[in-house]
Amino acid sequence: EEALRKRNIPYRIYGGLSFYQRKEIKDVIAYCRLSVNPHDEEAFKRVVNYPTRGLGQTSISKIIRLANEHNVSLWEIANNPANYQLDVNKGTLNKLATFVTMINGFIADVEQTDAEKLMTRIIHETGIMNEFKHERTPENLSKEENIQELINGAHEFVSTRLEEDNENLIYMPDFLQEVSLISDLDESDDDETKKVTLMTIHAAKGLEFPCVFIVGLEEGLFPNDMAKFNIREMEEERRLFYVAITRAEQYCFITNAKSRFRYGKTEFSNESRFLSELDKKFIVKEQEKKIYSSGTSRFESRDENRVWRSMTSIHDMDNIGTTTSHPTKVTGLKPLNTVNSKTNHITSSPTTTHPSTNNTSLSEGNYIEHERFGIGQVIKIEGS
Repeated sequence: EEALRKRNIPYRIYGGLSFYQRKEIKDVIAYCRLSVNPHDEEAFKRVVNYPTRGLGQTSISKIIRLANEHNVSLWEIANNPANYQLDVNKGTLNKLATFVTMINGFIADVEQTDAEKLMTRIIHETGIMNEFKHERTPENLSKEENIQELINGAHEFVSTRLEEDNENLIYMPDFLQEVSLISDLDESDDDETKKVTLMTIHAAKGLEFPCVFIVGLEEGLFPNDMAKFNIREMEEERRLFYVAITRAEQYCFITNAKSRFRYGKTEFSNESRFLSELDKKFIVKEQEKKIYSSGTSRFESRDENRVWRSMTSIHDMDNIGTTTSHPTKVTGLKPLNTVNSKTNHITSSPTTTHPSTNNTSLSEGNYIEHERFGIGQVIKIEGS
């Protein structure tokens, strides 16, 4: 924060806070913590009068003082004010009793309701969302969106556990344990250290980076295969893509593979439908991928509509890509230029060719590209 102030960057607008460090998120989490452990004093003090319910600082100070005198928790005093002779008026006692009844209701559901449903109930019954509806400012709208993201996070947590057949680990204590790990990771991060952060889109919520790389924009991967059969799930995937691209402050790089090794075999991939939905005026598309030839700084461009070809040997590195023979198609293999240069370490054996016994027009010594294994040299050909 101090570094941002020195650079005259408003901290709140800059978005330097991690997601779980934002006030509105901490408030909801405090209620969740209190439902799991009502003796959590930090959580109690944070929410006992939030949203405002008429329990002033004087009354809270009296509860704290009695708890210290009797060596009990704040919840014990609030739950049994008469036993500890809490010196407050009747109106305050009624308000405190309403708060305790509400928390007891949450406690009763901790082991009966999954984390998402309980969190939704907590947000609804505590009236936290109402705090942001009085003034429809950008800041309040942002806080609403953050709380909605927290609910989405709980939904994702529960869904993932159910998919993994861990239906006994979908409750609020399990979710808070996960949040605690994330929060610890946030606090241990040093913003001054230059580093690359590798994370899922869900983990990136609420964060911003100067440069973002989004990988795997392919049909079946993003959006995933299951979303194709459910409109609601497809919209959720689209929303996640929106979250991903809006994490970038200056540059956003989006990549997709033309083929991918999945489930034990190489599969050809199609671009994600989300790419075609982007406004073309904001897109700068990279040229076709280039092949780097070892021992030289030259690159060989490969046209998108290139034919499959078998290349004869050439002796000049500067002439790479200029000599071709008849087109050849080989399953999984793309014959490339061959190189025979004394100063180049690609060729490890003489390029004397031998007739092939198959019908692919490949010969020993040819250089080829395989969809999975990359560039290599034909050492021997056997059979058909």
